[in-house]
Amino acid sequence: MTERKRNPKLQELFDKGIPVYSYSKLCSWHGCKYNYYQAYILHSRSKDNIYNSIGTVVHDDLEKIYHNEQTLRQAKKNFNNTIKECEDKGIKFPSNPPTTKINYIKNMNHFFDNYKILNTQMQTEQFVLYKIPKIEKPKDDEDYIWVQMYVDSIMPIYENGEFKSVIINDWKTSSKFTKKELLDKGRQLIIYKLGVEQMTGVPVSKVGWTMLKYVYSCYKTKGSKANPPKTKKSLQQRKDGVKFLKKRLVDEYIKMGYDTIEAELTVGKMVNNNDLSSLPNELKNKYWIEDCFLEYEFDDEILEECNNWIKNTVKEIENTQTNVNNFPPKQITNDDNYFCFNLCGRPDCIHLLKYKKENANKFKKEQKTKEIDNKLKNKITMDIDSLFKK
Repeated sequence: MTERKRNPKLQELFDKGIPVYSYSKLCSWHGCKYNYYQAYILHSRSKDNIYNSIGTVVHDDLEKIYHNEQTLRQAKKNFNNTIKECEDKGIKFPSNPPTTKINYIKNMNHFFDNYKILNTQMQTEQFVLYKIPKIEKPKDDEDYIWVQMYVDSIMPIYENGEFKSVIINDWKTSSKFTKKELLDKGRQLIIYKLGVEQMTGVPVSKVGWTMLKYVYSCYKTKGSKANPPKTKKSLQQRKDGVKFLKKRLVDEYIKMGYDTIEAELTVGKMVNNNDLSSLPNELKNKYWIEDCFLEYEFDDEILEECNNWIKNTVKEIENTQTNVNNFPPKQITNDDNYFCFNLCGRPDCIHLLKYKKENANKFKKEQKTKEIDNKLKNKITMDIDSLFKK
């Protein structure tokens, strides 16, 4: 990650012993309190997981791209080198489902090959300090809750040539969010908005994520005299962007006079290449792929909820005595163990080791099944290869 210089005000707060929070620190409290205890009370660093390692490199490279210091081609090379370096260190993708790694790489390589760099001014990695009063009439720094943040990118909005407001964008190499996750994930953007507006006085009119692994598969509806054509967009993994449009495209080619097999073969090639560049001009205006900026809509209620969430979380943290017994772990179950196994970065966690010991027979069975599956795959490959031997 690009080295950051410590902000003078932030240093002043540290020198005074005033707590400074971040979105990740606040989220950690709600995720796994034992992990919070390890990270923020004992200051024990967790081990990197492959997603954090990749995300750091990609964020740095995007910043360099928008500063004209690097190309997408070089960023793609760095991305793939990072994966190799991680795996050489034993930092691997989750094995379940087995397609996790290949799909992740397909989606990200498509991003580097096809992303359209925005033609706009952009402020990257903007440091912001946000403060919320603890009391009705605050006087000193101690009377505030302080939240620090680094905003990925800020872009201007102009109307009739005049500056009006800004857009806040957060780069995401992760998977899309469920409806249940949206409010939690959106709080980070709202904190950015509140912080930027408070610190600069500049209005933030839009916030959202650039979801690097996703695209919008776009098409225009037929329309009628009463109902003009509309543009429809569907959020898809990059590897499936053209695949989503396949049926509609086959129908279009048949209408143009192709027979069914010819239409299927023509469109099948586009799907296989995940590329619409060979579409005839009359269809290029009806079908296309767009990079995914996922806007997070907000209103006054959402802004208020975010401030209350910060205040309530900080109150809980500061009212909790720093005894390990007050920091219970996230509950690990057979249906909910992804964080502990893949993201936490604490393989020696006593609670994780206890869970593994209590479920040793289950893991042995899974390992045996995996070994059998691998043997079957190898045998099938060998049998197929033998068909082509003279």
